[in-house]
Amino acid sequence: MPIQRVAGGSLEIGRHVHTRLLAFSKAVAAGEGIAHSAQGAVAEAFEASAQASCALCGKHCSLQLTPVSVIGLAFRENTDVVRKCVMNNAQWYMAVCGAHGSAGELTESMYVNWCETPPFYGNAVCLTPDQHEAQLAIIDRLVASLEPIGDIGIKDSFSTLDLSSRGFEVLFDATWIYRAADVPCVAPQSRAGSELRCERVVGPRALADWETAWRYDAANTLSPSQPPIFRPELLDDGECVFLSVVDRGQTLAGAIANRHAGVVGLSNTFGTDGSSRDRLATIVAAARVLHDPDGLPLVGYQGRSQLPTFLELGFEAVGPLRVWLKKA
Repeated sequence: MPIQRVAGGSLEIGRHVHTRLLAFSKAVAAGEGIAHSAQGAVAEAFEASAQASCALCGKHCSLQLTPVSVIGLAFRENTDVVRKCVMNNAQWYMAVCGAHGSAGELTESMYVNWCETPPFYGNAVCLTPDQHEAQLAIIDRLVASLEPIGDIGIKDSFSTLDLSSRGFEVLFDATWIYRAADVPCVAPQSRAGSELRCERVVGPRALADWETAWRYDAANTLSPSQPPIFRPELLDDGECVFLSVVDRGQTLAGAIANRHAGVVGLSNTFGTDGSSRDRLATIVAAARVLHDPDGLPLVGYQGRSQLPTFLELGFEAVGPLRVWLKKA
């Protein structure tokens, strides 16, 4: 019987127990940043999910979970894994921003970009859970130099900073996710008339079409006048692969897989919300085949809406993050 982990707690998953896992993960995800929740509230969320009967058999299936009162501490126990997620994310920022002419730089405590960055890509990513004095000094310099130019985004990768006194507001909370290399892929369900497959994006024209499809996703809405975010130079980067999920010639979903810091980062997924689990399963399988010949783990981060689906596909929730924004 396979074991899956959710936020540091071990869950014994059987044929029916997985529906209880989803009930719990949805309850936890609804908290939007569990590290900031009171432990009592987390316990109540688990208790509520524990009352739910299995959707398959209608009974209360057995479930084993480490005490939820320490769920916030469980994130901190995965700091080494989170550091890999964070460094992969920072180096992906450098790749995207570098294609626009300014890659930014890595300091001991932060990735920082002193120039205006593309939409959805902030100016700084915290690389350590401590060194707050150095991080705040960099943030203060960013505000002094960039505030007259545009918005400033900071990814608090370990959710340990409070930037409200500096005029920042919380843009969103999310959860770092990690999928070990030895976790088997979940095969998409066979559906009549479906020819679902994942393709690698090749060539500038195909990349432009991919970004157009990505922009149609509600989370990625941009002005039509906004120049492309993903430039053709990224296609020449041997560490980066753009993926499209296609069914009978129509692009339904997509993602980017980048190989940095000893892991493969899965980002910019689109078309995988709601009942689109099969599309995401197809992406995960393709990321391993196309970009993971060395058996590297998959990492990334997700907000509360899609987190349960990623957990169902074998990812673990390994730590919280928070993104701050200061408007110009």
